[in-house]
Amino acid sequence: QSHALGTFQWDDFLAKMVKSVFKREHVKKRKNAFNRHHSDRYIRVATSWRKQRGIDSVVRRKWRGNIPMPNVGYGTDKRTANIHPDGFKHLVVFNVSDLTQLTTQNL
Repeated sequence: QSHALGTFQWDDFLAKMVKSVFKREHVKKRKNAFNRHHSDRYIRVATSWRKQRGIDSVVRRKWRGNIPMPNVGYGTDKRTANIHPDGFKHLVVFNVSDLTQLTTQNL
């Protein structure tokens, strides 16, 4: 593209942009959502997760062939949590004190 100052080179612009030094791959342990037990069987039961608390519940007792319950093992690695695909943590700054806090944390 040309303008009054000459031609604008996108390659030069992108080479000078800030690049992330973050190289670790973000691993998702589970892609599917945890659905509520029997939400597929009854319309009146919403899909949002509810922990099973009944004494005879096969989900709570973790019987074979039943839906898995969320637990700490499905957690995200702290080093890759809240990092976008471009390699940066995107944070919203509302005031100057938020900005000074970011500079002290080196984010």
